[in-house]
Amino acid sequence: MHNACEQKKESPAGPEVYAVFEGGKEEMKGHNDIIFPQYREQNVIVTNSGKLVVVVQGRNKSDWSDRSGQDLICKTSIDNGKSWSKPLLMISEGEKSICPNATVYDKTTNRIITLYSVFQWPFTDPEIRKSWEGLKNREYMIYSDDEGETWSEPHEITQAAKLDSVTQVFGSGEGIQLKHDKYAGRLVVPGGDMLPPNKRVFAWYSDDHGKNWRTSDIVPNTQGRLTPCENAIVELSDGTLLMNERNQGIGHRWKSISQDGGETWSAFEPIVDLPSISCNSGVISVEHNGKEILLYAGPVGPSPDVINALNEYEGQDLSSQERRRNGVVFASYDQGKTWPFRKLLVPDLFAYSSLVLLPDGNIGLFYESRDHLDINLIRFSRDWLFSN
Repeated sequence: MHNACEQKKESPAGPEVYAVFEGGKEEMKGHNDIIFPQYREQNVIVTNSGKLVVVVQGRNKSDWSDRSGQDLICKTSIDNGKSWSKPLLMISEGEKSICPNATVYDKTTNRIITLYSVFQWPFTDPEIRKSWEGLKNREYMIYSDDEGETWSEPHEITQAAKLDSVTQVFGSGEGIQLKHDKYAGRLVVPGGDMLPPNKRVFAWYSDDHGKNWRTSDIVPNTQGRLTPCENAIVELSDGTLLMNERNQGIGHRWKSISQDGGETWSAFEPIVDLPSISCNSGVISVEHNGKEILLYAGPVGPSPDVINALNEYEGQDLSSQERRRNGVVFASYDQGKTWPFRKLLVPDLFAYSSLVLLPDGNIGLFYESRDHLDINLIRFSRDWLFSN
């Protein structure tokens, strides 16, 4: 099996699409022994041996669908995503809701770690949250030392959360392990929390291979935005961390940088050339023709060629399906300062997504499809992406 970081000779093959999780069709069952109709918020990692591991929430039907993820489930692939194992139950919370979650891989210990929040009130009675006494959610970690085949019992890490917050957020997406200088080996996971009326953004990090977790300083929100917290973090070639953060509503993405391994962050700045519909998305760094290139993928709404989403969609009452549509891959050649390259990959419904460099050197784009019911994978080569 090849190491995931090796550079391969690629053929300029066009996109190939594979089903990973299919709502209503998997054999996994949730609350009251009902087959899960929906799988959401995928986390994707690649192990040292080249195995792909995808962690998702299995969601039941609920009046508040965002709080109806009761189980964490994973699948694995040893052939670059062309075929997948049967679903494996990682942890179940009965009527409590798991949401959100983030997964990070420690290459030194070969340990996969998933952090997640558990809402304490039953998902079958969403209104009870308004009168719920005590903590509404608690935070946990679970890990696998055999590349996703078995998982530990949950370990509570609520004590690591910021004490003045109401709701904690992990990801939703993937964390990273740093490679450069004195922070090499550190695990960094995107996150945030809710302190009404605003949401706040920060990072979780660990310097002891995930045994203990700390939270960074809050990203300065100098523009007074109601930040949705979900974000992706990538390490640049000079060790700088770049955070790419979800916008609220229709608009563009936002960014922040860290020069100290994710402990402190610069104030948010707009990324005016990344049009975006409020949605969680992935960003990664790849090498192509000897150059470092950042890739970002996300939905841009009903117009795949939109440049300025605020102007394009002004006054339009777009439905959820109209918003989270047309998955476009963007590229930056200057470490995220500008994003001049774009290519439409999914001219259909496209929601939360994750980007990953596959063991064979191709790019894997995992995304929620069929109106948030399924998880698909689209594979493509870097040569194909940058052709024409």
